[in-house]
Amino acid sequence: LLSASGERNARTYLLTSELILMLSSGSCGSSDEETIDTSQNSNEVHLLDEEKKANAELKLLLGEIDAYQEYLGLFPHKRPAILKLLDESKEKATRFYGRLNAIKKIIQATQPEGNM
Repeated sequence: LLSASGERNARTYLLTSELILMLSSGSCGSSDEETIDTSQNSNEVHLLDEEKKANAELKLLLGEIDAYQEYLGLFPHKRPAILKLLDESKEKATRFYGRLNAIKKIIQATQPEGNM
């Protein structure tokens, strides 16, 4: 989902086309007629898409956290700024962990017994 390039101290991370597609697939607006579909299959697909997006966002945030922790040692003079960014990323990651956990529990609780 991410591709890294460059040396360890100057590494850059780029989003892959797969991740961009996953993130953008749910951001398009849709008409009311399309969102009223309440079939079990449609809802299940929507939950699985939400799970994929939350998982991708979480992986991105975990990559940020790793990078900030690495940069703390490399740039001690920028420690306050890096710590602030690190805390923000940890907070966002916690929210996405919660979201992902909730989605997984919903999927598990709504699966027919034959699929468990």
